[in-house]
Amino acid sequence: MRKVSQLSIVAALAVSLAGCGSGKEAPDAKLTLDQTSFPVKQWNMDYSHTVPVKGKLLVGDKPVESAEVKVGSNNHTVTTGKDGSFELLVDQSLISTVNIKVASIDKAKVDGKEIGEKESEKLLNTEIPLHVYYPLQIQDTAVNAKDSSKVDVHVKAQLKPGEKWPVIHEDKYSIHGVVMGADNKPAENAVVWITRDGGEGFAKSTPADKDGKFNMYYIPEDDEEINLEVGYNGVKYTLPPNKVYFFPDETSIETNIILPKDGIYIKDEPPTLVSKEAPGALYTGIMVGLDVGDDVKYQITVPDEKGEFTLTVPKDVWEKSPTFYETNYSRFIEKEIKPGDTMSSDQLQKPSAKDPSHIKAETPKS
Repeated sequence: MRKVSQLSIVAALAVSLAGCGSGKEAPDAKLTLDQTSFPVKQWNMDYSHTVPVKGKLLVGDKPVESAEVKVGSNNHTVTTGKDGSFELLVDQSLISTVNIKVASIDKAKVDGKEIGEKESEKLLNTEIPLHVYYPLQIQDTAVNAKDSSKVDVHVKAQLKPGEKWPVIHEDKYSIHGVVMGADNKPAENAVVWITRDGGEGFAKSTPADKDGKFNMYYIPEDDEEINLEVGYNGVKYTLPPNKVYFFPDETSIETNIILPKDGIYIKDEPPTLVSKEAPGALYTGIMVGLDVGDDVKYQITVPDEKGEFTLTVPKDVWEKSPTFYETNYSRFIEKEIKPGDTMSSDQLQKPSAKDPSHIKAETPKS
């Protein structure tokens, strides 16, 4: 079993829950793993990006036999042995935080006996987090040249030879605008569809809001021909027969639509159908931030392919040794961004429960 020795994530190796009810206190339920944090590993067809993890399930100091354990929301479970042991496969190809939890104790036993109600409740509430993340290392720290109350911290992800950081990039573009009814009032809850290649590719908008505004994301192709449809009040509106819509490549589009008073065909000319190029794109990739409160303001550069970035943070905050988080960034941004560009902490996306956090970066030994 390969161990992550150079840095760690704050994680409990056992979870104990307080008893409930009156009478004799039930023993604590404990779920242990031989390893709770793993570095990201490139996906491979031979499944070498997965790693077996062993653990044990106990009530007090006694093993729980024939309980079912699973990873996160995965429906696949494994069954504990007579000694309470089990083995699960962990996918190291994506950053994540998932909980290993007890899925079922219907057939579980302790000392060959069925489990009592109090012990059962504790077991079913027992879980332990498991983290997959990019290990980070502090390269150097220096006082900021413009503000001596701040420090510039140069950080680098510990990537394997040939591995690249999943940089933030333009992933999809937006088609957005307003749908109006024939009465010139917003068509609330109207849904706009685009299809191409005989329906093989499509995108569906959010229901239009009270102002008729809708939005969807799509991946454009070179000057593609698009079929445009609008669903509203049980009616499907389309372009006239043999008419298609042309969307330019690599740009977002603002499209405003007025539905016809009679019939189902949207007249494909102004003012009933108006489109123009719009700024912005949906950017995705892996971004890093600090585990600090919203009141702490700092700046960070977008990591490049080498996983290198610079953090500019108040000196007094850095002296408290804050930890990092990594998140699957996904946000629509009007201004183009690229690796090396600076983001403020207000522009960052806070981590979800599925993102690894409390990552302690290693400081090289001098």
